[in-house]
Amino acid sequence: MSSSIDCCQDSGERLAPSAPDELSLRRAGLDQLREKERELLDQLHLVCAATRVQRDRIRASCPTPADLTRHLPAEVLLRIIEFALQNPLMGCDSHRHVKRELASVSCRWRDLILGSPSLWNCIRICKSWTVPFVKAHIARSAECPLSIEVCTRDWEAQGGMEWGAIAARLSVLIHCRHRWRSLVLKTVDRVIMSSIASSEGFTSLKRLTIINDGPTDPFWFGPVDWLSVDYLELRSRVDLNYLSNLSNLETLIVHIPLVKPPRTQVEFSLRKLKTLSLSGYTGELEFRPDTLHFPLLDSLSVNVTCARGLMEAIVAPNLRRVRYTPYSCDSDMSCVFGNLSSKFLSVEHLCLCNHTEAVANSEGH
Repeated sequence: MSSSIDCCQDSGERLAPSAPDELSLRRAGLDQLREKERELLDQLHLVCAATRVQRDRIRASCPTPADLTRHLPAEVLLRIIEFALQNPLMGCDSHRHVKRELASVSCRWRDLILGSPSLWNCIRICKSWTVPFVKAHIARSAECPLSIEVCTRDWEAQGGMEWGAIAARLSVLIHCRHRWRSLVLKTVDRVIMSSIASSEGFTSLKRLTIINDGPTDPFWFGPVDWLSVDYLELRSRVDLNYLSNLSNLETLIVHIPLVKPPRTQVEFSLRKLKTLSLSGYTGELEFRPDTLHFPLLDSLSVNVTCARGLMEAIVAPNLRRVRYTPYSCDSDMSCVFGNLSSKFLSVEHLCLCNHTEAVANSEGH
């Protein structure tokens, strides 16, 4: 029995590999994997080299200029620069910062900006625009019509108006008032407003915008100088009866702030008016039927507190589009438009908005 057991043990020892033999096998397997890795890396290098060669051949056959803007026509490049100046980042003065950055792109961009009067015809009267800066814009704008904006909020926010600085800037502009095309006033200071309104010679002025929290004095709408204005936007308290003096108005936008003015009876006519937008507080305005005559009026937008009286007062035989937005959520549209169908027979498009949309739009602006 013992001899048979010893025989089995001897055969088992011959079948099992020794420890050194097992290590050799593993090393041989590793060497094979490394060899395969080297072969794959060599193939990858060949593919990368072939890719570079093919890319270089394509570039050689279709050359791409290093600077595409060099090949743009001057008219196209000028339009791009104008668009950049018209759409600056929030709080950025495009004519002080964006223009300077664009001029530093290349000599061609700088020469185009310096030699294009249309890029220099927008001028602001504010604290950051010095007198030399204003004069440079006037000089480089050549004889182009000017767009003027007067904003004194920086001075007002610091607790006082620097009359000498403001007068110096205004005097430079008043000398070329015959070139004014549009004027935007963002100030509550009556001295500044009267100094502009009392000047004469605004023969080219087409657009007038007045934005302030106080009343707008009637002298704005008295002299003949304003007859050239065909676009008027008012965001202030104003006596609407004076608007009849601007007989060439084609677009009128009026927003009356929520401040109770003295009770006023409104009655005026604008024979050339085509677009009218009225919004705000009209509770103290007294409208009588058929007293607002607009024979050429085509588009009407209403968002006021007392819309019924306004709709009864308007006479517009050629009115085609009406947009009505309730001033408050409890406004009844039937009270506004009831029994008025015969008054607006020419209307082809009626848009009725809800109060929520009006609030959202006002917050967005």
